[in-house]
Amino acid sequence: MANNSDLLFISVYSPQDLSLKRVLWSYITGILNRWHGEVIVMGDFNEVRYASERHGSSFHYLNAAEFNMFIANSQLIDIPLGAYSFTWSDKHASKMSKLDRFLVSQGTLDLFPNLSGLILHRHISDHRPILLKETHVDYGPIPFRLYHSWFLEDDFHSVIEDSWNNDGVSASNPMILLKNKLKYLKQRLKEWSSVKRSNKVHNRKVIQYSIIEIDLRLDKGICLPDDLWYGDVCFKEKFKWLFNLELQKDVSVASKFQMSNVVSSFRRSPRSGIENSQLLELEHIISSVSLSTASDRWSWTLHGLGEFSVKSAREEIDKHVLVWI
Repeated sequence: MANNSDLLFISVYSPQDLSLKRVLWSYITGILNRWHGEVIVMGDFNEVRYASERHGSSFHYLNAAEFNMFIANSQLIDIPLGAYSFTWSDKHASKMSKLDRFLVSQGTLDLFPNLSGLILHRHISDHRPILLKETHVDYGPIPFRLYHSWFLEDDFHSVIEDSWNNDGVSASNPMILLKNKLKYLKQRLKEWSSVKRSNKVHNRKVIQYSIIEIDLRLDKGICLPDDLWYGDVCFKEKFKWLFNLELQKDVSVASKFQMSNVVSSFRRSPRSGIENSQLLELEHIISSVSLSTASDRWSWTLHGLGEFSVKSAREEIDKHVLVWI
């Protein structure tokens, strides 16, 4: 083998009696524990692992459980078998079972990662022969790749048309011309997709930074004139005449609400009809707003719901600490 590893083959023909099977499982496990290399255990184990591997006869849970325990304790891997579902059947095919299999070590799979099993046609014996093989199929690089999401981009169709109608791609043979056009189109789509992907990454970062900036501003206090905390227009745009009177251009909502009235920070009282009209509208908007004096806090629970509470934290602490007191 490639790394000069030792490979042990064990051929099995298991008895039907459960007590004798236990002796065989124990014997094989002992051999594997003393073996310093890879292993393939194969043959007729005269046992199934699951109810689906038996048809027309009784499934014995205890026998299957002991067989599965032997496989697990020996750290063996059951290679799936293709083609047929069963390896044994009676002459009338009224009873069928999967009794034959290949069990291999993890190291064997590491050496031969493309191992597969196949159940062959039955001829003389009541057992179908099984074949272990390693097959690696390489179909070569994918000649063309197209994503459905590209069709959602506004300029996708124009990229296709411009690339296909490019005069720089030419050939005397029509088949060679088609090949060259597809090759050029592939290259153009690759470049176009790369630019699109970079733009999306950039836009995502811009949005993330904006969220972080908003979060920092929220942490310091919402600014009444600048932020869109009411509707889709900021207060300094909606109430331009009042904003001209405001002395504290960056006043926060909390600071504004702590003032005796809205006009306390104005350089003068509103006079004109427009100023008074905007003042009435502003007072009407903020009259229904109530600010809590409590500090903001984040919380989640420890019960898998993504929430936190003091109660759940205390329960977790008590469960892990108080049991030792």
